[in-house]
Amino acid sequence: MEIPSKSSVGSEGQDSETVSEQREEQNWKICLDVRLFSPEEISIKTKDGYLEITGNHEERQDNHRFVSRSFTRKYKLPANLNLNQISPKLSADGRLSIEAPEAGSKVCIPGEILIPIHKLDKQLPADPVELNPPSDQ
Repeated sequence: MEIPSKSSVGSEGQDSETVSEQREEQNWKICLDVRLFSPEEISIKTKDGYLEITGNHEERQDNHRFVSRSFTRKYKLPANLNLNQISPKLSADGRLSIEAPEAGSKVCIPGEILIPIHKLDKQLPADPVELNPPSDQ
């Protein structure tokens, strides 16, 4: 299923990527392509019932020009997720996958949690939705 994010700003103020959200039995997952950003340039946190993903890199050379990029994505979290077990993984090919199990009942969502990214040495299996990185076009 393709979903637009609540807040989506590309390098020139345009929505520039497709996101995949999946709800499986007792599991919630979101995937996006962040291959233009290093793990150090990506931040993930939960705040007030939302998952917020931001990426920012300063000006650097890209195909005979200098480019800086940034994005912010916000997603409303289902009320019954276990946020203590939220698990972001960044694949070798730049695909960010964030999963959280459902707790079975409504849980109290804390004010803010900063979530570290786990970098994988392998690629993630392909999703049914093609993911595109934020672009500067």
